Amino acid sequence: MLQYKFLRLTTGLLCATFLTVAAQEKKEEKFGWAKTLVGALNLTQNRYSSNWTKGGENSVAWKGVVETKWEDNAVKTNWKNSGKLVFGQIKQGDDGIRKSDDELNVESVLTYKVGSSLNPYLSFNGLTQIASGFDYPNEKTKVKVSSSFSPMFLRQSLGLGYKPNDKFVTRLGVSVKETIVRDAGLIAGSALTFRERYGNKPNESVRVETGIESTTDLSVKLAENILFKSKLELFSSFENFNTADVAWDNTLTAKISKYFSVNFNVYAFYDEDILTEVQVKQALAFGLTYTFF
Repeated sequence: MLQYKFLRLTTGLLCATFLTVAAQEKKEEKFGWAKTLVGALNLTQNRYSSNWTKGGENSVAWKGVVETKWEDNAVKTNWKNSGKLVFGQIKQGDDGIRKSDDELNVESVLTYKVGSSLNPYLSFNGLTQIASGFDYPNEKTKVKVSSSFSPMFLRQSLGLGYKPNDKFVTRLGVSVKETIVRDAGLIAGSALTFRERYGNKPNESVRVETGIESTTDLSVKLAENILFKSKLELFSSFENFNTADVAWDNTLTAKISKYFSVNFNVYAFYDEDILTEVQVKQALAFGLTYTFF
């Protein structure tokens, strides 16, 4: 029931925002390549003297984010390619260095223009990580639960997209999804294999599902220096059509100066094959931001 409440809330928020955004006039269309590359680096450090009476542990944390978009807009086609790389680590007290964030997300969407707002598209999406992941049941135990580029989630889709303006675009189509887990065998101290942890069978390195996908992107400038971006991805397989995989990424960015900004990110993820609860990741960061182009 939790996923349905979550989906209803998501749909309501997006519909309300859509009504506001869609009412705005569409800007004059520009042709050619538009390229952006933005990097951000956030650092946090705490250190206490040996006679500090209030308690606390020394810690150092860092996180880097790189986002890029390469879009070629032609008279009859639009080809949009985007990528996001996030990686962070933390060192706290006597513990070793641990991974705090890790995401590699790429997307390519080719749209053929037949109308002013409603057009067919072909898309590819890939989501994975670049380093192994670990659980820490206690201070002395380190259990590997994932590997570099494993698991990997891929989707190829074909359908119709609706884009009333540059701030809002939504797509609906038939999709093929692959869940790839290279690791075989049991997770240490667990009855689960690596593949079962991510919904695959023990002997199944690649799980293929076909179904319906929906992807909605929203980008709204709330003020001169405040930007809100939201991306909602839904996938329902034909075999289990009464539930949906959900990935909802929301980022609020406030630019303080030319090189410094504050970012608040909330990422919600639901996949019944992995866990029957919504997983949520939240991050608030202040740091250096640089636009390369």
